[in-house]
Amino acid sequence: MMKKSLITLLILVAFGASIFFLGSDMEVVEEKYGKEEVIVWVLPLTLILLNSNLLLISRQKALQNYYTRYKNGLESIFLSFTFMFFLFHIALLYTVSGNSFNLLMMVPLIVGFSLIATANTLPRFKLPEQSSHHVKGPSMNHAWNKIIRPASYPMVIGGLLMVASILLPEAMTLPAFFILLSLTLISILFVSYKNLQSA
Repeated sequence: MMKKSLITLLILVAFGASIFFLGSDMEVVEEKYGKEEVIVWVLPLTLILLNSNLLLISRQKALQNYYTRYKNGLESIFLSFTFMFFLFHIALLYTVSGNSFNLLMMVPLIVGFSLIATANTLPRFKLPEQSSHHVKGPSMNHAWNKIIRPASYPMVIGGLLMVASILLPEAMTLPAFFILLSLTLISILFVSYKNLQSA
């Protein structure tokens, strides 16, 4: 309930920031960034569309068993992405009004924090290893359970390094980010493959 309340609060604040922006003396430099209406409303509306999926999942009777089992993990993921979009929305409003801020600097932050949040949530998606419906079910579930925790370690480390990359000189930030992202993905694949082989 707390996570859903935080999601609702972030959406309301995002809409409030847009309304405040429109009511203030600040104006979008349309020649550089595009239509004001699109920039001001696109991310708050995206937040509604994003989180409507969580609401739909929770209301689907066919998915009730899965939702109940993974409720905390799903809500954590949606909250994380809502927070990232919210931060980007505030940074976007600040930038389009003529202030000096490099929006590309938000990319390492958003991806880094998303990886950390996903890695912390993954272990909650542990599958039952007893199944009477499918012969291959238990072995597949066992393999999944065995790789999720080790695979989350490179995600956390990579995410932390990506967030830290914004402290580098601006010209080095994006190259460092892409190198770290590539290494993180390779590490995840390698760790997953090794654990799958020994499953």
